[in-house]
Amino acid sequence: MTNPDGWDELWMDDKVDFVVSYDDLSYQDIACAHEDDEECHERDSERAYREGITCISSSYRDPATSERKFANSVGGFIGNDWEGSGYDEDVKQSAIDAYSKALAKFQQRERVKMLVSLGAGQ
Repeated sequence: MTNPDGWDELWMDDKVDFVVSYDDLSYQDIACAHEDDEECHERDSERAYREGITCISSSYRDPATSERKFANSVGGFIGNDWEGSGYDEDVKQSAIDAYSKALAKFQQRERVKMLVSLGAGQ
């Protein structure tokens, strides 16, 4: 599994997170890629029943409040089929983008506060 640029450092600093959880879909809700192939549907349903249905999600820590914020999620995977699907990288990239945007906004507010306080002292 390849992580997007910057992920490892941000994850180690607890700025972003990635979670795999069980999805609340029923194994019967999983659709086979070949909708009209009953054998495929049966095989996928059995596998989903055995391995479970998973959801991947990402979040980031808001620099202004330190609260954990939702970034993105994708569900409906059988077991660990999300690995190497590309969705894992997209979900992680969403957290990086959201964190970067929140950080830039926070830094801008802090600069304005500093400038205002400097101007007030004159």
